[in-house]
Amino acid sequence: MKLPRPRTLTVLVAGLVFVSGLFLGWHFAWRLMEMGSGSHYPLQGEAGTVRRELAAAQEALAVAQARSEVDREALEMVRRDMVTQEEQIAELREGLRFYQSVMAPDAGPEGLSVREPELVVGDVPGRFSLRVVVQQKAEKHAQVLGSLAIKINGLQGQEKASFPLEYLADGLDPASLALEFRYFQAVSVDLVLPDDFQPTDLSVAVSTTKPQKSRISQQFPWRVQERFTHVGK
Repeated sequence: MKLPRPRTLTVLVAGLVFVSGLFLGWHFAWRLMEMGSGSHYPLQGEAGTVRRELAAAQEALAVAQARSEVDREALEMVRRDMVTQEEQIAELREGLRFYQSVMAPDAGPEGLSVREPELVVGDVPGRFSLRVVVQQKAEKHAQVLGSLAIKINGLQGQEKASFPLEYLADGLDPASLALEFRYFQAVSVDLVLPDDFQPTDLSVAVSTTKPQKSRISQQFPWRVQERFTHVGK
């Protein structure tokens, strides 16, 4: 029998080693795949649990955010209501002080007086609602007969200008400015200002013929407010 040459034997041994290496590599790879395929089930379970907990946490967060928003809206609503009620209480107190001042002459000097006019912006630019209250303080309230005159003062362009109420209140009935009262009288009118006129103040004059002839005149700043008070209602 002829023995293989050394070079041929070396090639055979190398081939056997290569094949053996392939076999062993494939074997260990298969084992690792089996181990991996068996161990991924617990990880899948944990991942599912985490996903469920995450979804629950996200849902709880959404509920908390919605509840927080509702709470903020509710608190804001309560705050607005409280502000409105405080304003109404302040107006009622002012009205009470007004009636007390009319009925209790010792609260101030007797005679006729004019309260500061109330101005409220109308629904059309340049339109305003004006209310003036004339009152009498006295131990014995005699009937007052007279009339009211009002002028709006300001600037028209660069010049000073004054407009009587009759000019600014279109269709004003002069009888609406007549005074006839024992305790007080409120006069309400709507007026429209010229486009180029900037009001600064009002001049209010009261002339009476009964119980005696008299005249008082007062000047007030042009001050606009949101709504009328309860004074004189």
